[in-house]
Amino acid sequence: MSAITTMKSIKVQINNKEVTVSKLPLGKYAKILAALDKLPEKVSGLDKVSEDKLFSLLPKMIADSFPELLKIISIASDVPVEELSNEYGLDDVTLLLKGIFEVNDFDSVRKNIQGLLGKKPRAARKTGSKE
Repeated sequence: MSAITTMKSIKVQINNKEVTVSKLPLGKYAKILAALDKLPEKVSGLDKVSEDKLFSLLPKMIADSFPELLKIISIASDVPVEELSNEYGLDDVTLLLKGIFEVNDFDSVRKNIQGLLGKKPRAARKTGSKE
């Protein structure tokens, strides 16, 4: 078994201000999952969306789920909801989301979970016997 050490935080430059985005501890994952549960049906299935696709869906997500989305981004970034709502533009939010995805490596997390859930290839069965 191998393990790769990933970064613990990343600095994102937004509005001439440096924002530190840190790797999410388990407690924050739980808060994000609870907030995701409150999102409308229109944005369900985000766990299956690639980072590139997420960025293209972002404008519709904001329109449909503005308060819930701000809460999720705030939990993940530690940027207060009021600051996100009143001081950040869409370009700023996409930079912040990119940092969140980069430092947390959600694709690897998804692959690891799939492996834990038995989505690994099974050993080949013997063929040709008539038991």
